[in-house]
Order: sequence, then structure tokens, then C-alpha cells
Amino acid sequence: MLRHSRTCLAFSLALFSPLIALNACVSAPDAKNPLDATRVKPQLLPPEEIVQGSWAIPVSRSGGDAIREGSALRVQIPVDQFEDSDFNRFGFYDGGGRFEHAYGGDDAGFFSYLFTGSHEPLAALEIKARLSAESQDKGKPHETSDVMLSINGLAIGTQTVTADDSVGQVYTWKIADPEVLKALHLRAEGQGQNELRFAIASNARQRHGLCIYGRSLQKDDHEGQPITVSMQLTSASAGER
Repeated sequence: MLRHSRTCLAFSLALFSPLIALNACVSAPDAKNPLDATRVKPQLLPPEEIVQGSWAIPVSRSGGDAIREGSALRVQIPVDQFEDSDFNRFGFYDGGGRFEHAYGGDDAGFFSYLFTGSHEPLAALEIKARLSAESQDKGKPHETSDVMLSINGLAIGTQTVTADDSVGQVYTWKIADPEVLKALHLRAEGQGQNELRFAIASNARQRHGLCIYGRSLQKDDHEGQPITVSMQLTSASAGER
């Protein structure tokens, strides 16, 4: 997405003798962006200081809570509620375009989110998220990213997500192996939170940043959605309701 213009600033640093000149090229946002996390991770701000409708750094908040829907539990996590990120440049934007989105560029890094699990045994687990690579300019078709999903530190799988086209695609990870489900050690309400992490490894073949898209910003557009974690209960657990 075209979000920044290049502005070259020259800094002169005098330290005793001789004179040392330091020249740097920094990236300045096109829109007023006092909270952009370019290169240096900022201190997270309290909710009342978040700038809505513009560039913003989200506050670290508690994860999504599980809601029962028939024989399943579903958690929806707003994309701005990431717990942590280590991209060189990251933040959240809801000031235009089709979808709000968390963005992290321009290479390797991760976003992590928290969610509440189930007290009951699971038959399957499914994670859905709308994703793309991230580019300060419109992404080139080959500039994709290999995104690995992990839960509580256990790698689930890697998918190559589309280049940055400002809308992304919905990607799904499914887990039905009982041994893997057991190894996740999901924590339910009262036991703590679970970490859901979308990561691009430093040695990934394709690493061009990451956008995670959320709700739609356009009227009557229902394609936007939070990150969704669906937990299918075993037949015995569902029958005990």
C-alpha cells in the first residue's frame, strides 16, 4: 500500500574533533502519523491516546473470549488487538481502503494474539485470517510471504500468502490430529491465555512483511472479518451440554 514518501534529512553531529556528519534517509508517512512504529518499537499507549481513523499503535489487551455456537466454540480476535510484534515497521490502520489492517514490514517478523481455549476436549481446531504481504508501495506479484502459524509455541504449518494488493485472501489452518491437539496445551478461562502467532522466519524463502485484515470499512461490504479461531468439541462434550 502506498503509505509513505521518502524524505532525506541530514544530521550533523559534532563530537569534540573532527566533525562527524551523519546523513540518514527516513521514511515519513503521507498522513499525520504520530504513532507509527517505524524501526523503533514504541511504548504502547493507553486506550484514550489511540488515534482512531488514522495510523495507530494498538494497546496490548486481553485476547478474545470463546463463545459457544452449537457443538463448537468460536473466538473472534480484532486485528488491532495484537499482543506483540517485532517487525521493523508495524502498526494499525483504519483510515481508508477496503479493510482495516495490522501491518508489519518489510521483511521477517511476527504478530501474536491471545485467545481463551476450551475446558472441554476438542475434535478439531480451525484458524482463519485474511492475509497478504506488506509493501510501502503496491506489492509486486512475486513479493509474497511465507507465514507460519503457531499456537503456544507449537508450529502448525506454513502458507505462502499473496503479495500486497490491499485486500489479501482468507487463509485457513485446520488441526484434527488428536496428538497435535493435545500437544497444544490450550488454556481455558481461568487458566490463562493462549498465544496465536503469525510469523515470517528470518530464513523464509519469501519474506515481504505481513498485513492482517479485519472488518470492512465500506458500507454493505461483509467480506471483512476478525481473526477467527473455531474449536470443534468432541461428540461426548457436545452431548453433555
